[in-house]
Amino acid sequence: MLKLSGLAILLSLATGCSIIDWGGDGDGDGDGDGDGDGDFVDAEINRAVDILFVVDDSGSMGEEQVALAAALASFEAELADPTGDFTDVQIAVTSTNLGAVDGVFQCGGSGDDGELLGASCTANQSSILFARANDSGISTNAVDDLSSTLSCMASLGTGGCGFESPLGAARRALERSREPGGFLRDEAALLVIFLTDEDDCTVGDRAGLFGDVMATVSDPLGPFNSFRCFDHGIVCEPDDLRVPGVKSNCRSREDSPFLTPVGDFVEFFDGLKRRERIAIAGIYGVPEPSPGGGFSATVRPNPDPGPSNGNPDLAPVCNELGIGEADPAIRLAEFAAAFTVHAETSICSGELSSPLAQFAGLLDEPLSVACVPEGAECTVTRGVETVSACASDESGCFERFGPGVSDMCPDGAIRYRYDALDVGVRVRCD
Repeated sequence: MLKLSGLAILLSLATGCSIIDWGGDGDGDGDGDGDGDGDFVDAEINRAVDILFVVDDSGSMGEEQVALAAALASFEAELADPTGDFTDVQIAVTSTNLGAVDGVFQCGGSGDDGELLGASCTANQSSILFARANDSGISTNAVDDLSSTLSCMASLGTGGCGFESPLGAARRALERSREPGGFLRDEAALLVIFLTDEDDCTVGDRAGLFGDVMATVSDPLGPFNSFRCFDHGIVCEPDDLRVPGVKSNCRSREDSPFLTPVGDFVEFFDGLKRRERIAIAGIYGVPEPSPGGGFSATVRPNPDPGPSNGNPDLAPVCNELGIGEADPAIRLAEFAAAFTVHAETSICSGELSSPLAQFAGLLDEPLSVACVPEGAECTVTRGVETVSACASDESGCFERFGPGVSDMCPDGAIRYRYDALDVGVRVRCD
């Protein structure tokens, strides 16, 4: 990662798919003189963004996938800049299915193992949907339009494993995409959108958590169902999670012998690029905050008839007729909250157009923001013109904010903002 004389540089995705990208000059300091002393930083706008959808394909997700497909037109509209163009967008889809245990319906092997899906939906049979501006207009492999092609890619069906692993699937997909020419580009901002009706159940010890499929409620693992993920992956007060009642201060059990700690996924994403360049969005069962911290959850006797009746069961946090219900996604919410730029919405709302538009425009505020130390002298140019001062609503504006105005900048830093659509803007700070 480039370090520039202690400058805290904020690199962000935003509406119009733009980010400020701090350029290097080959010696690692950005000052252009080759001595590495870091006298100044030089910047220009980079409008590239990679977007990964992680879609739950378990048996209960039919209606939710339909709702997602119906809402993608609003997502496309918000991604486009005011001229209707896409500057440089790449989109991919993977499922939450990493498998669980061989011999169990829909859960054998490694599932999709983070593979990018939906290649048959694009014009060139690629699993990466793209739209890029060039001198002759827009280059894209979409069929008809971006949203209809993405709808096809994200309609995964309901044949996936019911032990959903959205965090593990996202990590695996991005690991697969780091090769040259892959989906994940070093220079692009990254937006990851999760769609699931259960919490994350990514396991580190697969044989340990899923090994005994015949266990009962009196066994250490508990019955072989999704409650096992809550029982061994979440810690609450009181912490006997099989006893019915309201649980408070629920959070990821980071020392679980079975589930992968949420912190491991945060660390992985931190290794991809600066955290401020990553946006996390979720459509899931949004957990209720607990008054003492963490989240609340309710355990009940399983109401379904059959052999599971009366066993411990996690009560849904939302339930909508015609849409379905969702468990509180405590691990997913905890993961999202680790990132400066994040948003979430209930999967039970049914109407997803507004949330998806919000996700696409998630980063309006840090669109063209740079953080530099107090006292730095900055000059902004557009082409050969020096912009010394301008009103905040003028094109090419250079607007200065004092310290502490935004949590996007560390203490002691000044926040600067530029017109997001003016791709000719450069800034130099001495």
